[in-house]
Parts: sequence; C-alpha cells; structure tokens
Amino acid sequence: MPFPEDLPRPDAALIEGFCSHLAFERHLAESTVIAYRRDLGQLATFLARGRRSLGTATLNDLRRFLMSG
Repeated sequence: MPFPEDLPRPDAALIEGFCSHLAFERHLAESTVIAYRRDLGQLATFLARGRRSLGTATLNDLRRFLMSG
C-alpha cells in the first residue's frame, strides 16, 4: 500500500521497516500488517501537519491524534 505523497521519507522508511519486522520476524498476518501500515501512515500524516515526525512525536502529539479520530 503506497503512502501519501506528503508523507516525509524518514517516516515512510520507519513504517516500512516496522512493517517488514512484523511480517518477516513476527510472522503476523498480512491483514494485520496492512492495518498497522495504514494506521501508522495516518499518524505520520497527522504529525506532519504539525511539523512533527514519528521520531519527534511527544505523548501529547499521540493523545491529540487519538482524540482526532
């Protein structure tokens, strides 16, 4: 599943690395990996709007994301 074009490359790389870990090392179902990729992509997009990234997100950022949905 491709990411939105506005998703920062470092975030996309983190998400892909994590999803690869889930698929190949944890042997999770494809549907589970797809759901993680979708949810993390939504989080990264939300963070990017606030000039944040997955690597710089704070607890408050995560709370705002969860409350936004």
